[in-house]
Amino acid sequence: MFSRLSQPAFLRRACAAAAPRVLPRPGAARPPTRHLSSAPGEGAPTAGTSAAPAPPAAGAAPAAPAAPASATSTASATSTASNAGAASSGAASSGAASSGPRNPFSHPLSWVSLALMGAVGYKLTDYFETERAKMLEISQKEQKASYGKPRLGGPFELINAKTEAPFSDRDLHGKHALLYFGFTHCPDVCPEELDKMVAATKQIQALALAKAGGQAAAVPETHQVNNVFITLDPARDTPAAVAEYLSDFDPNFIGLTGTREALGQAARAYRVYFSPIPQSLGGEDYLVDHSIFVYLLDPAGRFVDFYGQNTPAEEMATGIWEHIQSYTPPTDVEPAAGPTGKVQPVPAPASATIQPAAPAAAAAAPASS
Repeated sequence: MFSRLSQPAFLRRACAAAAPRVLPRPGAARPPTRHLSSAPGEGAPTAGTSAAPAPPAAGAAPAAPAAPASATSTASATSTASNAGAASSGAASSGAASSGPRNPFSHPLSWVSLALMGAVGYKLTDYFETERAKMLEISQKEQKASYGKPRLGGPFELINAKTEAPFSDRDLHGKHALLYFGFTHCPDVCPEELDKMVAATKQIQALALAKAGGQAAAVPETHQVNNVFITLDPARDTPAAVAEYLSDFDPNFIGLTGTREALGQAARAYRVYFSPIPQSLGGEDYLVDHSIFVYLLDPAGRFVDFYGQNTPAEEMATGIWEHIQSYTPPTDVEPAAGPTGKVQPVPAPASATIQPAAPAAAAAAPASS
């Protein structure tokens, strides 16, 4: 049973309209009726007074004694309360009977609303991530278009460690080349970088062979890559020492050495920082501090790209293969016969010949033992 105060207004009005009218019992005194036309004090008793009974008509039987006012009021209140309770019970039972399955959208935190919120959030996150990737790609393209390629590379005259014959930058023309500056006594960094170069070139060879239909003779020279190592420690890295050191990585590795001045010129052309560590100097046991980059040259000897120490071999191979696919040979350069052939006496193009920068204080030549 619900209290009437807890019921909504429309339910209270419905119960009041459905409740039967209570008729006065026979013989009960009816409350006086006040007419609007009557003046105050006329036709209705004032507060604290009771209406006087009308005198009986002549010859009429005497009226029955009226019931006490308190009894009449009690009976009327009891009847009204019972009727209101019955109406409330009927309304509650009808509401319970008419209630069906609960609407999942009626509560603001239902499972349906949570699922919709999750789907909308996922779509928004995916949209913003896609737009962010697009903006980043556009920004990178704008930076490359604005700054272009750095002016790296230039002519050098060194010595082939395997043949001990002169070797210049022109001997690298005709194929792509990976160039690395280091020293044979490097404890860990140089071996890791050389291993990475070998792994990348092997992947390039596999891609080039697959594109040529499995025919090694059909692979063009522009799809081949030479690995080149230039020492920064001429005092200890003799041609025999460099050749023996590189044979552990790849027998086709090209090792170059030379005088301190010639090596310093080549290092400055590629902006390579190197200098012996002062506290480690002492006899033959010392280290050479140097920058760690692998430079990619196209078949015309022009600088194309570089790869840092944190670049894995797979990413390096992917970038090199993209450059190989997009390479266009210049029309004013005649390709050379290769590392073992005779160099053609054709001047290099202006874009490929880059004058080395002035020697920097940090790019000092390594100290001899």
